[in-house]
Amino acid sequence: QILTRVAENPNCSKETLLKLTFNESAEVRAAVADNENTPEACFKRLVHDESSDVRFRVAENPHVPLSSLYTLLKDENPFVCARAKETLSRIL
Repeated sequence: QILTRVAENPNCSKETLLKLTFNESAEVRAAVADNENTPEACFKRLVHDESSDVRFRVAENPHVPLSSLYTLLKDENPFVCARAKETLSRIL
């Protein structure tokens, strides 16, 4: 999908990434979560995404704000929690 490729692009603008955070496709939102240039405002929304796949991708991004990782430590999905814990242990 074209929008997924846009969200994956490291040169994608922060404004575009913010808009793509609201995309109906979980695949697009997951690509936003993977992008190392995603602004903090996007992560604040994505940590509460309905898709556990999106939250998992947030949890494995080493560029995510610590506050987002701490939020994901309490996620209902045990895989998301475990990945957030692993990412925290790598970056702290």
